[in-house]
Amino acid sequence: MRKFTELSGRVVRLAFSPEGTTLTAAVRGSPQLGIWEWPGGQFRHSHLDIDGAVSTFAYSPDGKWLVVGGDIGLALPYLRARNIYESEITLKQRPVDGLAFSSRVVPRRTVVAVGADRVRLYNLDGPNTRQMLWGAQLPSGAGWFRSVAFHPSADVLVGCDTTNKLIRVWNPLKRDQSVLVTRKSAPTAAVFSNTGERLLVASGGQAQLLETEAWETVAECKHARGKVTDVAASPCGRWFATAGTDGIVRLWESSAGAAVRAFDWQFGPVTAIAFSPDGLTCAAGAENGKVVVWDVDV
Repeated sequence: MRKFTELSGRVVRLAFSPEGTTLTAAVRGSPQLGIWEWPGGQFRHSHLDIDGAVSTFAYSPDGKWLVVGGDIGLALPYLRARNIYESEITLKQRPVDGLAFSSRVVPRRTVVAVGADRVRLYNLDGPNTRQMLWGAQLPSGAGWFRSVAFHPSADVLVGCDTTNKLIRVWNPLKRDQSVLVTRKSAPTAAVFSNTGERLLVASGGQAQLLETEAWETVAECKHARGKVTDVAASPCGRWFATAGTDGIVRLWESSAGAAVRAFDWQFGPVTAIAFSPDGLTCAAGAENGKVVVWDVDV
């Protein structure tokens, strides 16, 4: 287990790059990302050409793009190989909190779903990226989309509408809405299993495990106290992870939601969590900016 203390402020997003060579964290109130070279752990700051604080980020699965979202409703798609951004996605004055990638919406092109007051789709590999190919808005009522996720193998996109306490389900190819799943508490984060047969959704003091045919609840993965702040899926498909304000990271069996193991690193409320690309390592970020990385041994 290794701890990193270079950051200060609430960690709002944590992710390994797809090739596993860096671990990246976004901190609320900070105008930059913190990046650790992996597995060496050397720290460096990434200063971005974005006005205002970073609210989230996401890597495309092929590692080509890094899209960074800002509190002021701006998202910047960076071409990692060139270390520049090719365009500017401007939304209304609400934080960009949800980002997800797909290569199914437009064949052989990278499409990013951006969650803010609505969910919109942008083709980053269009013929003229600086103008974007389109910015398709998916149908929904006014809301606030804290998280979006593409199904790994089907034409399905989900969005966590925290304003209306709904999980909205769209077909991103037809750009129509097919399902509304009502929650008792506002859904704040969602992730599919590697097969797409399960969806784990953070909602208040628990994470609800849904099967993705009828969108029925399979299990309720509860923390003893506090709220579930983030969820992650192991690339191997064996388990999900949840992070909570109780300071605990919990592992759950992905099919039926049975509790597997709990980790308490004694560093306060946990606000972000991520698996490494090989699924053997897990990272968690805290309210106070600390990040801990450990080998998952279940």
